[in-house]
Amino acid sequence: MSLPRLILQISPLIVITYLIIRIDLFSQVLVNDYSKERKGYLSIGLILMSSALLYFFNDYQIAIYTIGIILCGRLFGFPYGSFSGIIFFILGSQITNLEEVVILLGLISDLYQLSVLDKLNIRLKDGIVAFLLGISFIITMQSQNIVLHMIAFYGSLTVITNYRLRLKSFQEQKLEIKSACQARDSLEELHSINEKLISNFNLSETCDELLRISCQQLDIKHGGLLLYDEEKDHLELKAEYNLGQEDIDKFKLPQPDCLVDALKKEETIIIDDPEVIYFGNEIFFKKEIKSVLIAPIFSKEQLKGLFIFMATKNNFFSNKDLMPLQTIIDQAPLVIRKAEIFEKLERNVAGLSMLQRTSHIITSTLDADQVFEHTVDMVMGTMGVSMAGLFLFDDDQALQLVSAKGVPKQEQESIVAEAKEVVSRVIEEEKVLINDKINEIDEKYSFNTIDIKSVIFVPLKIRGRVIGAIGAAQAGFEREFTSADKRFITILANQAAIAIENSRMYNRMEKLATKDSLTKLYNHSAFYEHLRELLKNTKENKNDLSLLMLDIDDFKRFNDTYGHQAGDKVLEKMGELLKQNVRDSDIVARYGGEEFSIALPNIDKTKVLKISNRINKAVRKEKVKYNDLELNVTVSIGVAIYQEGQSAEKLINIADKALYKAKNEGKDQTYIA
Repeated sequence: MSLPRLILQISPLIVITYLIIRIDLFSQVLVNDYSKERKGYLSIGLILMSSALLYFFNDYQIAIYTIGIILCGRLFGFPYGSFSGIIFFILGSQITNLEEVVILLGLISDLYQLSVLDKLNIRLKDGIVAFLLGISFIITMQSQNIVLHMIAFYGSLTVITNYRLRLKSFQEQKLEIKSACQARDSLEELHSINEKLISNFNLSETCDELLRISCQQLDIKHGGLLLYDEEKDHLELKAEYNLGQEDIDKFKLPQPDCLVDALKKEETIIIDDPEVIYFGNEIFFKKEIKSVLIAPIFSKEQLKGLFIFMATKNNFFSNKDLMPLQTIIDQAPLVIRKAEIFEKLERNVAGLSMLQRTSHIITSTLDADQVFEHTVDMVMGTMGVSMAGLFLFDDDQALQLVSAKGVPKQEQESIVAEAKEVVSRVIEEEKVLINDKINEIDEKYSFNTIDIKSVIFVPLKIRGRVIGAIGAAQAGFEREFTSADKRFITILANQAAIAIENSRMYNRMEKLATKDSLTKLYNHSAFYEHLRELLKNTKENKNDLSLLMLDIDDFKRFNDTYGHQAGDKVLEKMGELLKQNVRDSDIVARYGGEEFSIALPNIDKTKVLKISNRINKAVRKEKVKYNDLELNVTVSIGVAIYQEGQSAEKLINIADKALYKAKNEGKDQTYIA
C-alpha cells in the first residue's frame, strides 16, 4: 500500500473522532459518571453510527471500525472496547486479517481505563496506548508505516483528551459561576430573611417564619423546628409546618436515635432508611415519610435547636440542598437569640409591672380578708392555674385555709385536708415546692381526690418567721411550672406576707382603739360612733331603734369586799353574758366602770322588753366563780325607745334616767322610759 493511500485511510481517523466527540451525547461521557447501563446503550449507538458511516464511506471501512473501537474503549472503558471489537469482527468478517486487528484494537482500547495507568501523565498515557495500537495494526495488517499509524492514533487520542480537558475547564468555570450565583443568591436570601425577621421580635413568630422559609427553599410540605430548653434539658417543638396534632404529640416523646445522632455529629444528616425513621414500637414520623433531613442549630458550640424536614419521596434530599439551607441555619441562632432576649425583656417588664400592680392592690387595703382575696386572685389570674389557696396559722398555731379559688365545692373538704398536709411539709422544710408530676414524683405529695398533676407551694415568711403558705395547682394536665413562675410566686408571697402582717397589726391596733381590753366589748367612744351611725340609718329608713343602759347592782361592794380582781372577774363575765343574750346585729359596749350599753336596731318595744328581761334573768342565774367563791350578781336596766328628732345624746340621757328609775325601784329589773 502506497504512503499517500495509507495517509488517506488513516488521517480521517482524527477528523471523524473530533466530529463524533463534538456530539453532546458522547462528549458528556468525558466529564460525567454514567451508569453501566447507559454506557452500554451509548456504545451500541456508537457502533450503529459507525456502521451507518460505512454506507457513505465504504472505502474507509478499516478506519471507521478503528474509530468506533477506539472511541468505545476510550469513552466507556472496559469492556466496551472489546465488545465493539467483537461486533465489528462479526460485521466485517469478509475483510482479510480484520478479525485479528479489531479484537486487538478493542483489548488495547480497554487498557486506557486501567487503574495502573492512572498515575501516568495523560499525554504519556495517550502515547503508550497509541504505540500499542500502532504495533497491533502493523502486526495484523502487515503494514510498514508504524510511525504514521502511531501518529494517527496518538492524534485521535489527543483530540479526545484535549476536548475532555476543554470540557472540564468549561464545567469548572460553570461551577465557579454557579457558586458565585449561589453565593449571590445566598446573600440576597440572607438579606431577604433579615428583612422578614428584623422587625419580628416574637419568638413563636420568628420560629414559624424561619421554618416556613426553609421549607419553601427545599420545596417540601412537612417540617418542624425544635429549640433546646436548658431548664428541662430537652428539645421542645416551637414551630411546625403542615404537621397534624398526632405528629406534634409525638415530638413530646423522648427524641429518637436519629435526632441524638444529629446532635452528636453536630452536622446535617440525611436519612433515607425506613428502619431509622420508624424505630421501636413508636412511629416518630408518618408512614408516608420516606426521606428526612435533620439540621442541628449551634451557636458558639452550644446547641440551640434542630430543624427537621420531611419528604414523601425516596432519596428526596441530597447534598445540594445543604448550601441554600446553610444560610438559614447560620442565621437562625442570631434571630432566635434576638427574639429570646426581647421576649425575656418583655416578660421581665410585664413581671415587674404585674408585681407593682399586685403590690399596690395587696397593700392598698388593711382589711385582712381583702388582702387574702387579692393575693389568691393574683395567683389565679397571673399563673393561669386551676386553683389557688392561702393558708395561715391562727392564734392557736393551727393551719387554716383563709382564702381559695377554683376548688370544686363537692370535694373542697377533702382537697383542703390533703393540701394542708402538703403545706405543713412545705412550712416545715421552709422551701419552695414545685412538682410538675406530683403523683409520680413523691407519694407524700399526692392528691387522691381529683386529678391534680402539678403544684407549686411557697412558704410565707415575715422577719424569719413562717406564718403560712400560698399554693397553686393544675388539674387535668401537667402545668410545667418554670423558674419565672417560681420567681413570681416567691416575690408575691413576700409581698403578701408583709401585707398580711400589716393588716393583722392594724386589726390589733383597731381593737385596742375600739375595744375594752377586759370585756372585749366596744369601748365608750366606739359605741358612741356606732350609735350615731344607727341613728342616721334609722332616720333615713324610718326604722326602730332602742337603747339599753345597764349597771351592775352594788358593784362597789364586790370591790370593797373581795378586791378589784374579783370585780374584774364580774365585769368579764358580764361582757360574756350580754353577748350571749343579744343578736349579732346589736352593739354591746362597756360604757364606763360597771356600766354597759346596748343598741338594738330594728326592734319594737315588746321585743326590747323581752330581751331586757332575759338579760336580767341570765345575770341573776349566773354564779361568778372567783377562787373558792361563787358570787351572785344582778343588773338594773334602763330602756329608751327612739323618737323622731332625738339625738344620740338625748337618747343616752333618756336611757340613763330610766336606769336610775330601775335602781330606785329596787334594782335587778328593767324600766322603759
